[in-house]
Amino acid sequence: MPVPSQTERLLKFIRDHGVIRARDLAAMHVPRVVLQRLAKRGQIARRSRGVYASPDHEATRHTDLAEVSMRP
Repeated sequence: MPVPSQTERLLKFIRDHGVIRARDLAAMHVPRVVLQRLAKRGQIARRSRGVYASPDHEATRHTDLAEVSMRP
Protein backbone atom coordinates (compact mmCIF):
# COMPACT_ATOMS: atom_id res chain seq x y z
CA MET A 1 0.00 0.00 0.00
CA PRO A 2 1.59 3.35 -1.04
CA VAL A 3 2.24 5.97 1.62
CA PRO A 4 0.15 9.14 1.03
CA SER A 5 2.11 12.26 0.18
CA GLN A 6 2.10 15.35 2.39
CA THR A 7 -0.24 17.03 -0.07
CA GLU A 8 -2.70 14.11 -0.03
CA ARG A 9 -2.66 13.97 3.79
CA LEU A 10 -3.23 17.71 4.03
CA LEU A 11 -6.09 17.73 1.51
CA LYS A 12 -7.76 14.84 3.34
CA PHE A 13 -7.39 16.66 6.67
CA ILE A 14 -8.96 19.82 5.21
CA ARG A 15 -11.83 17.82 3.68
CA ASP A 16 -12.45 16.11 7.04
CA HIS A 17 -12.20 19.25 9.19
CA GLY A 18 -13.33 22.00 6.81
CA VAL A 19 -10.96 24.69 8.08
CA ILE A 20 -7.31 24.42 9.10
CA ARG A 21 -4.82 26.74 10.75
CA ALA A 22 -1.29 26.93 9.41
CA ARG A 23 0.04 26.04 12.85
CA ASP A 24 -1.92 22.76 12.78
CA LEU A 25 0.59 21.50 10.24
CA ALA A 26 3.31 21.00 12.86
CA ALA A 27 1.40 18.08 14.38
CA MET A 28 1.07 16.55 10.92
CA HIS A 29 4.77 17.07 10.10
CA VAL A 30 3.83 18.96 6.94
CA PRO A 31 5.82 22.10 6.02
CA ARG A 32 3.82 25.32 5.63
CA VAL A 33 5.08 25.72 2.09
CA VAL A 34 2.68 22.92 1.12
CA LEU A 35 -0.24 25.19 2.15
CA GLN A 36 1.13 28.01 0.04
CA ARG A 37 1.53 25.76 -3.00
CA LEU A 38 -2.00 24.37 -2.67
CA ALA A 39 -3.45 27.87 -2.30
CA LYS A 40 -1.53 29.08 -5.36
CA ARG A 41 -2.91 26.14 -7.39
CA GLY A 42 -6.47 26.81 -6.16
CA GLN A 43 -6.76 23.46 -4.37
CA ILE A 44 -7.42 25.25 -1.07
CA ALA A 45 -8.62 28.75 -0.27
CA ARG A 46 -6.91 31.20 2.06
CA ARG A 47 -9.72 32.61 4.22
CA SER A 48 -7.56 34.91 6.33
CA ARG A 49 -4.05 35.10 7.74
CA GLY A 50 -3.12 31.57 8.77
CA VAL A 51 -6.58 30.11 8.08
CA TYR A 52 -7.30 27.90 5.07
CA ALA A 53 -10.28 25.88 3.85
CA SER A 54 -11.37 23.72 0.99
CA PRO A 55 -12.47 25.91 -1.94
CA ASP A 56 -15.87 24.21 -1.95
CA HIS A 57 -16.32 24.54 1.82
CA GLU A 58 -19.85 25.79 2.39
CA ALA A 59 -19.88 28.84 4.60
CA THR A 60 -22.46 28.99 7.35
CA ARG A 61 -23.47 31.98 9.40
CA HIS A 62 -20.91 30.89 11.98
CA THR A 63 -18.00 30.44 9.58
CA ASP A 64 -16.60 33.95 10.09
CA LEU A 65 -16.72 33.53 13.87
CA ALA A 66 -14.95 30.17 13.65
CA GLU A 67 -12.27 31.60 11.39
CA VAL A 68 -11.66 34.57 13.68
CA SER A 69 -11.34 32.29 16.69
CA MET A 70 -8.73 30.22 14.84
CA ARG A 71 -6.45 33.13 13.97
CA PRO A 72 -3.03 33.21 15.62
